[in-house]
Amino acid sequence: MAEGNLNLKVKKVIDNEIAPVIESHGGVIDIKSIENGIVTITLSGSCNNCPAAQITTEEIVKEKLLQRLPEEVKDVKLSSEVSEDLWNFAKEILNE
Repeated sequence: MAEGNLNLKVKKVIDNEIAPVIESHGGVIDIKSIENGIVTITLSGSCNNCPAAQITTEEIVKEKLLQRLPEEVKDVKLSSEVSEDLWNFAKEILNE
């Protein structure tokens, strides 16, 4: 199994089946990385820092990816890193 092939499969499932659900709540989902069957995602928009983001990851994203790609996806993780855009915005506010 090539990682590139898995990337395309995961992207297809996210774009077609998961993103519309996330977007209906004002959120955005992005794939941060896929390594050794572990998909790391970021949630932004209304989902950014939402208390339910971890539940969304477990009950929507992980469940759907494991259902659709059970032989290839082992786990789904939510990245808690702060985006560069948010850092830059915070710096602008602090410099005023």
